[in-house]
Formats: sequence, C-alpha cells, structure tokens
Amino acid sequence: PGLAQLAVISLGAFLLIPVVLLLYVSLRLIIGNSFQLPGLGNIAGVLWVLSIIGLGYTGFRLGSDFRETGKTELVNNEITNNRRLVIIARETNSAKGDPVLVIDNQRFMLEKRSGRTNFLVMPHLYIEKASAGEMPSIKVEAIAKGEEEDIARERSRGLEYPVEYRNDTLFLPVWLRFDASEGLRAQRINVRINLPDSTLVTFDPALADFFDNNPRSFWRSREFAGRSYMLTTNGFEKNP
Repeated sequence: PGLAQLAVISLGAFLLIPVVLLLYVSLRLIIGNSFQLPGLGNIAGVLWVLSIIGLGYTGFRLGSDFRETGKTELVNNEITNNRRLVIIARETNSAKGDPVLVIDNQRFMLEKRSGRTNFLVMPHLYIEKASAGEMPSIKVEAIAKGEEEDIARERSRGLEYPVEYRNDTLFLPVWLRFDASEGLRAQRINVRINLPDSTLVTFDPALADFFDNNPRSFWRSREFAGRSYMLTTNGFEKNP
C-alpha cells in the first residue's frame, strides 16, 4: 500500500506540475508582470525532481520484485492407462464480468468473497502425448515472482489449485484464486497432462469460457468444449 501511494503521488506531481507552470506563465503573459508568485518556479522544480525520484524508486522496487522466479510442484500423480480421459470444469461461476487487467492474453479478474478480495487467473493447460516408456501422469506446478528466489518460492507455495482425478475423470478448476493483498507477481499455474497415444479426451461443455479466453492461443484455435478428440502423434484429431 505504501508503494502504491508513493506511485500515485509521484505520478500526479510529475503530470500536474508542468500544467501548473504552464498556466502560471500564461497568466503572466495575459496580466503582465504584476501577477507574480515568488519562488513558485524553484518550488515546482524541486517537487518535479522529487516526483521523478519517487517514480524511479517505485519502478526499481516493483521491477526487483519480478527479478527471481519460484516454482512449487503441487501435484505429480501417475494416472490409469485406460485410453480415456474426461475433463470436467470446476467453479465455472466465479468472477463473472470484465477483467481488471489483461497482460499478454492473461486475464486477471477481481472477486470479493466472504469479506476477502481475490485475484483470479486461468491456468495454463498442456495435454501432450507421453513418450515411449513414460507413465501417464498429471503434474501441477505453481509459479510466482519475487525479489529473491526464496521469497518467490514461498509465494508460489501459497497458491492453491485443487485438481482431482478419479475414475478416468479430471476435475479441473477454471480459476486460480489468490489473495489480492499479494499483488500481481506473475502468479500462474501450469497443468501438464501426459497421455498415451490414441487416448480419447472428452471436454466438459462448461469449459467453453475457459477455452475462449484461455491465455494459451492453442485452446482458442478451435472448439474443444463439449467435444471429444483423439490424442495422436500428430496432435488432437476430432473424434467422429
């Protein structure tokens, strides 16, 4: 909060001071030298320099908080090899409305629940063919940024993304939710699913919004929700 207030004050002063000086000079040209505010130029100059210093300090602090990356493995489970996987959406009704921020196709939503304010962001989903001899698996990795690697890793450990797998069905939360007081520090979830060749993957119709607004353009390239695709060496092939 302190850094945010400094940024607002510094940016306001940086933009407002030149406008005030321009108005002052304009009035002097209109009214004449009889209109004077002694010391205004010096005071404005000092404040403007201080605003630049404040903006520089804010940028440095914010930039340093993205310096290191921390990763935490949340899930690493082998799954049954039945050549079939059904993916069901979980928590699809959260965060309806416009995103508060969009960065590189990543939509950040704001949600207020039980007196708390949360950020919500969609996970990055990867479904790939397992290599020869590799067991089918589901891996979930949490990622966040921080000033130091330990801080970034601790921030990633605080992310919760409760996937559940049972009976060839994966229950996939549509949103990653985290406390807004943590700030936006490139928090993300990677869900990696490795499946055998010729696995039939069926997508829940409720995943339509997940695919239409997904940060990965691959999922926006065709209609997956409510359909089944065969995973082959050449990628996904629509099941007749």
